[in-house]
Amino acid sequence: MPQGEGSHADRALSLPNWNVRLPTPREGERSSKGRCTMNDLTIYDTLAESWWQAGSPLHLLAQMNPPRFAYFDLLVRHWPELRILDVGCGGGLAAACLVQRGACVVGLDLSWASLRIAARQTRRPGCPEAVFTCGHAEALPFADASFEVVWCTDVLEHLADRPAAIAQIARVLKPGGLFLYDTINRSWLSRLLVIGFWEYLARVAPRGTHDWQLFLTPAELHRLLTDHGLQPGAIQGMLPVWWSPWHGWRFRLIRYVGILYLGYAVKPAAAPQGGGGEPRPVATAAQAPQGAA
Repeated sequence: MPQGEGSHADRALSLPNWNVRLPTPREGERSSKGRCTMNDLTIYDTLAESWWQAGSPLHLLAQMNPPRFAYFDLLVRHWPELRILDVGCGGGLAAACLVQRGACVVGLDLSWASLRIAARQTRRPGCPEAVFTCGHAEALPFADASFEVVWCTDVLEHLADRPAAIAQIARVLKPGGLFLYDTINRSWLSRLLVIGFWEYLARVAPRGTHDWQLFLTPAELHRLLTDHGLQPGAIQGMLPVWWSPWHGWRFRLIRYVGILYLGYAVKPAAAPQGGGGEPRPVATAAQAPQGAA
């Protein structure tokens, strides 16, 4: 990061309540050497300047925000002043929406180039200023119970060590906090659409962006969440729709979860001091609706 942005992030992230450690640039670097492989994360460096350019492959992800918030707004009824960790924040497409809602956002990503874009694009007059740090989902540089919400969209399908990442997310969530996510189901239809059509025919995404083997079924994710002490809630499908040559792709919520799906999990509230009795509710992001993944 440029010195000005880096020094500001250092000051913001050194607040006692955040307990954040900033990694060195070397920790966040991705190697661009070698041949292109599946799940090629170097595109987030090479295409970083296009995050906010309409019509670019990365900006397509912004079209997923309306259905995401249509779902998540029902869970988080009051965003202002919530401490939210945006894991895999990229160029800040979701972080900007969270900042506009008044949340106190920390964005984490592997790509320094994307983080610079996110820092620039999330500044909003009258809104809290987001801060950004480079790091890995599998080794979050935050203290236990630091956040009321962990936001993780368009990320799980790129992680090679998901158990470690979910364990870290559960650790940094406060008791009663929410884990909000979306991801891609590992189905024959997702392979046909996401890789066959989007990457090879329509070229909506660069070839090699995804690895079908890393896609995650709802049952697999449900087990991961429960194994790490999180209580999964209801999931819902999301479908890409070609709107028109002028408007391009849009996404909408559907019941079918065989391609894209989104959902949430709750970290159980802490038991009262002294033991015994029912767990005592604590201040949480929302009264999450009941449901099962």
